[in-house]
Formats: sequence, structure tokens, C-alpha cells
Amino acid sequence: MKKRFFKRVASIAIALTLMLGLFAVSEINAYAEEEHPTGLKELEVEIKDVSEEEFNEIVDESQKADVETFVEKCYKGTDSFWYQFSSPYYNYSFSRLNANQRKLYDDLYSKLMAYVDGGADFTYGSAEGVYLTPTVKYTGLTQQEALNVAYLLIYDTPELYYLSQYIGVYKDSHDQMAVRIGVYDEMHTGAQRAYYASQIKSKINWYLGQVSASASAYDKEKKIHDLLVNNCSYGSLNTPFDQSCASVFLNPGGETVCAGYSEAFALLCYARGIPAMSITSAHHEWNQVKIGDYWYAVDVTWDDSYGSRYKHFNKSDSTMLSLGRADHTIEGFWSSVGRESCPYDYGSETLTSGIYLYNHTHNNVTAGMVVGNEYVSNLDFMWLGYDIDKNKWFVISDWAQGNVWCSWNPGKSGTFLLLCRAKWHSSGIQAAESVIGLTHKQCINAICQVPYSGAGGGYLIGFSTFDNPNNSYRYEMLVLDCALLSAGYPYPWIHSTGKMNTGGGDTAWTIWQPRSGYYWTLYRIYDVNGNILDEECYGFVV
Repeated sequence: MKKRFFKRVASIAIALTLMLGLFAVSEINAYAEEEHPTGLKELEVEIKDVSEEEFNEIVDESQKADVETFVEKCYKGTDSFWYQFSSPYYNYSFSRLNANQRKLYDDLYSKLMAYVDGGADFTYGSAEGVYLTPTVKYTGLTQQEALNVAYLLIYDTPELYYLSQYIGVYKDSHDQMAVRIGVYDEMHTGAQRAYYASQIKSKINWYLGQVSASASAYDKEKKIHDLLVNNCSYGSLNTPFDQSCASVFLNPGGETVCAGYSEAFALLCYARGIPAMSITSAHHEWNQVKIGDYWYAVDVTWDDSYGSRYKHFNKSDSTMLSLGRADHTIEGFWSSVGRESCPYDYGSETLTSGIYLYNHTHNNVTAGMVVGNEYVSNLDFMWLGYDIDKNKWFVISDWAQGNVWCSWNPGKSGTFLLLCRAKWHSSGIQAAESVIGLTHKQCINAICQVPYSGAGGGYLIGFSTFDNPNNSYRYEMLVLDCALLSAGYPYPWIHSTGKMNTGGGDTAWTIWQPRSGYYWTLYRIYDVNGNILDEECYGFVV
């Protein structure tokens, strides 16, 4: 794992190293019983005020490689392969930088991407004892603000696989400022990087070939997690390239430590459209990803070390702390770049939801619960109906995983509520609930009440249904005299057709000669057993 300390002069650096070493031992001993793998490595940071002459020397010594790379048109960073990992949308912290920090970030990134597939050789810094990238000058930032940008390049651009554990930030007496970053010894020449890049690309393509681009964000993330657990192994402090994703893609058996797991996981998530970050504590590195509306913490290293594969998968910050407080105490740097918190364990949050009425006909109601596609496969759904006329709830479909759609025939006309509940499959905790109301017409399609011009006069009354399956419906029309009803007459229904068989059609008619007054006309449909399927009542004035 990567760790930072600050070095201004050699004696101070040695003293700080010893102090941090003592602190680290006490932390590790305090939690020794947990035996958490961390892959402790020092990230050496030099923040240094220098003379104008020293500043110019630092800049000049890097120019030869810089010029050669661009003059020879070796700018390989335009290769679409590498840029599938580089959008600032995925590097979430980028959006939290100020304008001058973003410019430095862009300048550094574009320059460093020129070397991912080859380019000129890097120069060796004898004072630093490492190979160094070309220097990038900047203005308008404090040294700490510039250092924060370099941190993001180290931690959250895993495609820059050749970067090692050194950052230099320099300022002279005229406020000229510059940044440069260390490079792995084994990757300091263009030929070496071209060789390693070819192998890394091939292995990344193999991983991505196992992850369906059409799957939900959650399913893609889980597949990436499982691939790393299945194809990597935890190494030691001497593991080659262990602080880079290169260790996962180059070492036999994917031997790596926490930094390699974390940065390979983030890189593969980027390529499959999943926002991700690498996060650090003083001794450890892990990830957080955004699935749907929320961010979740993921520690692939520990899931590959304890036999409980998903113990550290999509957890809240508080859960991660409970699983290893010292190693999951997030460094203060991340708050300075606006890290989003992880408030929930996946499967315990409440989701924003709604019901979409897709189709409503006389014999079918089709509706879906809207919760976000990335959640559906991890939720159980139950659909309920409420008959307002009967004041009664009933189950349409019981709990079933992924059952986001409901198809239902109410079987009768009336006013109903349609309710869907969703709960997390793994925990059983309710995730969402939504309800809509609807008025349903089951059988009766249209009615007609018009004056009749034939013999005897009166009114032609009729109604039709949507269908008449197997000539099974029986049609009835009744007329109620409102004056008789108000007078308390025991049987105010003065006209009835009885239950009519239309002979296969879907329309029934009757002629009625009323006297002046106020009436109700009732239309009813029955099944062959005499059960009422539908009825509608209308006022009628003569």
C-alpha cells in the first residue's frame, strides 16, 4: 500500500521515517490479532524551496526526454485503448479541484500519457535516487494544492502504470513552481514500457472480455471483484510493481498487494462505465464505487484473504471501520478533494421509486416499479391490490426476486390501488414502496340512450362489451323510477330485460316507452353462472 511522508532535507526525512515507523508499529500491534494484509509501502514526497538556479536545473534535466517524446510523435496517449480509463467523469475527485489544480492535472496527465506505450527514456535523478518524469511547471497554487493533484495522479489514474513512489514539488524565490513524479526502474526506457504495455493491454482485454458490457452496473462490478479474487494472490513487500495495477497484469498468478488490487479494480470499473476511486488510510488502500445513487466501499484485498468473499464488498464507511478500524481510517487528504461518503451497506438503503403504468385495457393492467436497473436483480418485489369498493387488500404476486413487472386482470370493474413493495434480497430490509390509483372497466365498453323513431316510439337503450368470449356473457338492462324510490315504493325497478344471450355478438338492445320523469338506467354483465362481472348506472330524464 502507498503511504506518504514529507521530506525537506535528508536529516529531517530520516527522522520522520523513524518516527512514522514507530507510529506504524504501534498501530499494527494494536490490531495485530486481526492480521489484516496491508502491503505497507512508503510514498516519498519532497516539498522543497530551491534557488532559481536549482529550479532551472530541475526543469532543464527533464526537457530532453520531454522534447524527444513529442518531436518524435510518440504521443501514444491518443490510443483509444488507454483513454477508456481516463474520463474525469470516472475520476470523481477531479470535479472537486479548483481551476488551477485542474489545469495542472490536465497538464500532468497529458504529458504522462505520452509515455504509456513507449516514448523517450526518463532521466535519473541522482539526488532522489529514482528515475523521474519530465517536470511540469504551474502557477497560482500552493505547494500543498499542487501535491494534492499529484496524489490523484498516483492513486486514481491507474492507467499510468509506470509511476512509482516519489513526488517532488519545487518552488524557487521567484515563485516558479514545478512537479515531477518517480518511475519504476524497470520501466524507465521507452522500449521497456512498450514491452510491458503490450502485456498489460492483453491481460486487461482478457479481464474485460469476461465482463458483459450489457449487464447492470452492480453485476459488472461484482464480476470484476470476483475475477480479481479468483486470479490474483496476495504477495509480499518485495512483489514487483506492487504499488501499481501492473502487478496484477504482469506478475505470475496476479501476485500483488492492496494497492495493486485497488488500482486494477478501479481501472476495470472505469472501462465498464462504473465511477470508482481508490481510497487510502495510513497503511492500506481500497476502493469505493458508485452504484445507482450511492457510493459503497469495496476492499478486494481483504475479500481475497479471509475466505468470506463478500465481507468487504459494497459496505458503508462505518461498516468498513468496524471491520478494521486502523486500516480503514481514511486519510484527511481525501476530504480536501471532496470524497463522497459511503452511508449504506448495499441492501440497506431506501431507494427513490415510482410505478409506471405501461398498459391498461379491459382485461389487463401491466405496470412496473421504477427503481433503477442496477438494483433490480438484487431486490425482491411484492405486488398488492386494494379494492376500494370492498375495502380489502389482496396479493397480486408474492415476493419474488427481480419481479419488477406486474401483469394483472382485476376481473371486475371498480376503483383500485396498485401497490408495489421492494426489499433487499440479501438483508430483507425494505428498500422502496410506491402506490398508484386506477379506475378499471372490465366488460362494459359503451352505452346508448336515444329516442326511438319506430312504431310505438320511446327510447332505444343499448350497451356493448369489449368482447363476449365463447358467447358466455349475459346482458341485462334495468330502469329505476326515481319518483317511486323517493316515495318509498317497495319495488321501484319498473323495467328489466332479464339476462339476455346475444347469440354471439357483443351488443344488447331494448326499447322502452317511459312517461315523463327521472330514471336510473342500470347495465349489467353476468357470467354463465349468474355472477355479476360489471355494471354501470346512468341518470335519465324524460
